Amino acid sequence: MAIGKDIIELQKVIKYQFLDIELLEIALTHTSYVNEQKSIGNRYNSNERLEFLGDAVLKLTISDVLFKRYPKSREGELSKIRSILVSDNTLADIAKNNGLQELIIMSKHEEKQGCRNLNSICACVFEAVLGAYYLDGKFNEIVNYIEKTFQPYIEDVAQHFEKFNAKAILQEYTQGLNKKTPVYKVLSETGPQHKKTFEVEVRYNDEVLAVETVVVDFSEVFSAVDFPGIFRTCPTFKTSFSSIPLAEYNSCKEILYFLLIE
Repeated sequence: MAIGKDIIELQKVIKYQFLDIELLEIALTHTSYVNEQKSIGNRYNSNERLEFLGDAVLKLTISDVLFKRYPKSREGELSKIRSILVSDNTLADIAKNNGLQELIIMSKHEEKQGCRNLNSICACVFEAVLGAYYLDGKFNEIVNYIEKTFQPYIEDVAQHFEKFNAKAILQEYTQGLNKKTPVYKVLSETGPQHKKTFEVEVRYNDEVLAVETVVVDFSEVFSAVDFPGIFRTCPTFKTSFSSIPLAEYNSCKEILYFLLIE
């Protein structure tokens, strides 16, 4: 694979010049391309191992930042904030802003399917680049890069955390009144299996507090690494979403969003 002008520009964006440019090229290589090339006798490495490494480096760095920033927060609160920061939505946003989306090396089939636009794939490539960065450079350099890159997102979560934690806030409030908890119910679901529209309500003391319509693209959700265990372990989650007790977890857009990235 040739070193293109875009890869040189990418290094300027992340403010790091790779000593081993092949590491960066591997980080950009989706497994579909490797399989495609293997079928015609060529051999390349995919970014999966680098993604694994980058994910670990990212979580360690973000955990360290949050541990120091919130000295009085409990483990559960820190985990919730971290899950938001390292979610596919956040990582894909960074990847697209850095120009990574257009540099992904994937198979012709995946390209035609529009996979380049999937948040899950963009997020994985970003983690792989972090893994390559870690191997090629110095640990303190990648830590500094992650801290600076994620600073705006950390500030956004700090200022608007309630939108990510709507369910917990509501439950804490109602339990403080009379120990009762809200009841969540899916009123309807429409659309194809890969992209469902849900109408969800939350009730308290037999009174409807809110009704919300939410569209969920499962083509992205199912590929998330940290997908909630209840979905991951349910044998029917890919074919019959209505069989899963989703109502136990949702009341509005913010709650559903937090559920899917937690």
